[in-house]
Amino acid sequence: MRIGILIVPSEENCQLRHIPQTVKHQTEMKKLTRYGSALVLAVALTLSACSQEAKDKTNDAVEQVGDDLQSGVDETKTELNAAADDLKGNFDQEKAELTMEVNNTIATIDQKIDEADAKVKTATAEEKARWEKRKQELIKEREELNKSLQSLKAESKEDWSEFKMNIKNSVQKIKSDLKD
Repeated sequence: MRIGILIVPSEENCQLRHIPQTVKHQTEMKKLTRYGSALVLAVALTLSACSQEAKDKTNDAVEQVGDDLQSGVDETKTELNAAADDLKGNFDQEKAELTMEVNNTIATIDQKIDEADAKVKTATAEEKARWEKRKQELIKEREELNKSLQSLKAESKEDWSEFKMNIKNSVQKIKSDLKD
């Protein structure tokens, strides 16, 4: 027989009381220990069996995620290639449109130069000087547009937006000048 010590507080003071443990208590403790061990073993076996199933499910999920990811990457590549093709098509189309606009503006300038030549022939001396000056301005603008046209033909995609804006601004300035 064993003797255990239990601390029981009382209102007046704390005392130690000796409580004998019986054989019955020892047997119950052994049973409890056995049941606990059996429970731990059962849980371990269950978890190890579930672990393999969980591993299989996890591997399947990882494969599925990998497949989905690869599918997404492939789809994104396809979309980017399509966008690049569209951009190239837009670049070529915008370049052609801008070239046509510059050529039309040059043709208009040539007409205005011809008009200035005709007016110089019939104008007074004062008006001749004014029309000659205007003709020289038109020739200078035509030369600028011809340089821009040559640059436009050689232009690549890298600085296209800035280049396009510069040419469009030049064309608009010349067109407004032609209206005056």
